[in-house]
Amino acid sequence: MGILVVLNVLAAVYSVALLRMWMPVGFLGGLIHGLHQVVGITTPTDRQVRWAIVAWVVSLILILDVVFLLLVYVL
Repeated sequence: MGILVVLNVLAAVYSVALLRMWMPVGFLGGLIHGLHQVVGITTPTDRQVRWAIVAWVVSLILILDVVFLLLVYVL
């Protein structure tokens, strides 16, 4: 459970750092463009890349939290 809390805190800090423009989006920006092209949806503009990365991080954390909670409390 402690690892899950640490992962959530790190994701929140990372998201805030991206939105405050304290971190560059070089590698992840290219990754987001590639993922959107593979899926076949419109790629975000350069202004929208930071929000797209935050959306992917939030989605990933929500999925991991739900899976972990299901494994702990259902099984």
